[in-house]
Amino acid sequence: MIIAGFGDSVASMYTFPTALMDDNFAAAAPQATKAVPLASGVLDVRGATPNAIAAQTIDKSFVLATTPTADTATATKIMSTFLTHSGNVGHTDIVPGSVIVHDGAGDGADDGAGVLLDGLGSGRGFIDYATGDYTITADFFNDITALEFDYITGYSQKWADLGTALDALRTATIARGESKLWALMRDGTYRWTWAKCVQFKAPERVGQINHAPVSLKFQTRTGLWYGETLNQVTASGGPLTSLTNAGNYIAPVTVRLTGAGTACTGFELRNGDGVNGITFAGTLAVGQTCVVDSLAYSIKNNGVGAFANLTTVGDWYWLYLNPGADGIYKWSVSGGTPTIVYEYYDTWVM
Repeated sequence: MIIAGFGDSVASMYTFPTALMDDNFAAAAPQATKAVPLASGVLDVRGATPNAIAAQTIDKSFVLATTPTADTATATKIMSTFLTHSGNVGHTDIVPGSVIVHDGAGDGADDGAGVLLDGLGSGRGFIDYATGDYTITADFFNDITALEFDYITGYSQKWADLGTALDALRTATIARGESKLWALMRDGTYRWTWAKCVQFKAPERVGQINHAPVSLKFQTRTGLWYGETLNQVTASGGPLTSLTNAGNYIAPVTVRLTGAGTACTGFELRNGDGVNGITFAGTLAVGQTCVVDSLAYSIKNNGVGAFANLTTVGDWYWLYLNPGADGIYKWSVSGGTPTIVYEYYDTWVM
């Protein structure tokens, strides 16, 4: 995988250049052990349970490059032969989309791909932007009299352009707070993790007018990576709602319960093992929503913290999905039955 960008979504993220790209990071699950007096070895306090995944430090480096600015000039080719025209406009490196086609009906243009359109919008010929060669077909009632165009005379290297690009990169990374760091996988899909850019380096060197080596350092929140799409599943009518975590690590689950019909006076949800889970002993009014966020260890009833009404069982996330096929139990409900929606991301260690 490669670290592809930083931002709220794939569509809006700042996409990192790939020139001389180097990504460096590692996943770690620190040991949780204690030495036992007068005994050999150590005691693993987590037993057979996987160790917690440590937050990651991710180093990203690449070369940021800008394209020299093209210098242009304008010229006109007057047609010397009535009706049928072919030849060369006298210049090379014609700017696509700059050609004005003068004819009896007014002014036409090129379409940016080399096709010449007259003032009526009809295709009348073709121009080769690289060589300046052109061919125009005859039309007795609407003859083409001239081609006006821009052509490239050279390129100017502008130090300021690279400065502008570096400023945009700083704004998108070191100057912003926590956002999503996106990884592009080998199968073309994306995964993300919460991260902050904590270091930005772009050393200046003599002669580097159009490029600069850049190195970034990101600090992640959890060290876990999530699928691009949020899974949202409405609870089934029965006790168990079957859910699938396509990742390789435990996925925390957020539950949204909305009061419907009659006020709910309590509920109990359990993980697929039927043991660990939560019990809520408060009241959920009709039309109000209780949000249980297992990743953040947060519960809010109608936007107000409701820890006083919460009892948990287990030493992991309150509600979670193991990798593969799993589910959440609606163990019991008092009063009215709320609408329940389970939300989670497929979760990976990478």
